[in-house]
Amino acid sequence: MTAIMETLKLLILTAGIVVFNLTHLASAKPSWRSDILDKIGRKGFITMHAIGSSLAVALIIYGYYERDFAPLYQPALWAANFNQAIMLIALWLVASEGFNGHMKRIVKAPALAGTAIWAFGHLLANGDVHSVILFGGFLIYAFIGLFFKRHHQPPETAYRIKSDGIALIVGIVAYSAIGLAHPYFTGISVL
Repeated sequence: MTAIMETLKLLILTAGIVVFNLTHLASAKPSWRSDILDKIGRKGFITMHAIGSSLAVALIIYGYYERDFAPLYQPALWAANFNQAIMLIALWLVASEGFNGHMKRIVKAPALAGTAIWAFGHLLANGDVHSVILFGGFLIYAFIGLFFKRHHQPPETAYRIKSDGIALIVGIVAYSAIGLAHPYFTGISVL
């Protein structure tokens, strides 16, 4: 791939991360979300979010795949195994967002915490420029989102241990499915 094409792919990937972060962080702070909803309404917000997310995913996929490998650093020998081990925790946290379990009470924003763990683990295991932009961008998104949610008090609800168990099962199923599919969408076998 020519240097110009490689640079273009990096710019497209970076643009995808920026669009993703702006689209998702626009509603991270409750007062921002209220302002946006007041200005464009719920349908407008959902439309804006869907278009922004779709554009971001398209840019990220195009910018990340079919790239030349350009190393920035050599990952530690243990990094891939460590990443594989923490992915179950990350997926359990992400799944916990959809259930009223104690994990959601303790972690307040489990999907963002899971995203941070996923991105951090992948930064440890991948040292190329494209991976650093991709996973670093998601890590920045997760940290900013967690910062805004740190004082957020969700409505009082009955937290159930059963919900934590269901979220764990969903996390295990997702972990297994992603582990099996990983070589097909990344070219890297993790099992």
